[in-house]
Amino acid sequence: MDKPGPSRDSRKDGPPPVPTPVCPECNNILYPKEDKPTKTLYYACRHCAYKEKAKSNCVYVNRVLREVDELKNIVPEVVSDPTLPRTDYHPCPACGHRDAVFFQSDKPNSEMRLYYVCAKCHECWTE
Repeated sequence: MDKPGPSRDSRKDGPPPVPTPVCPECNNILYPKEDKPTKTLYYACRHCAYKEKAKSNCVYVNRVLREVDELKNIVPEVVSDPTLPRTDYHPCPACGHRDAVFFQSDKPNSEMRLYYVCAKCHECWTE
């Protein structure tokens, strides 16, 4: 049987998100504080005297997720590549010229999408 591919939500890259600790006495957020003599990390409330030892040294996780516009990464000189197929069924949306090269993305796990580059003005588009 085939195993289903990883879903977008089941990422294993990096540590899990850090939960925001809350003061059990006054329900305010606990902020990280360092006990310098013992070099211990604590979470302390700014409104009351409550403090607790941190369970982990990780205070914050910054996840950077980029969505890249694939059309901006297409090099216009692909029109001179003799190995790429050409079409005259899809007119250029910018200039109306009918001669264009087309290709499919080689990105893994991407949807079937054809990219077109106009042979006249080098406009890139997809349908």
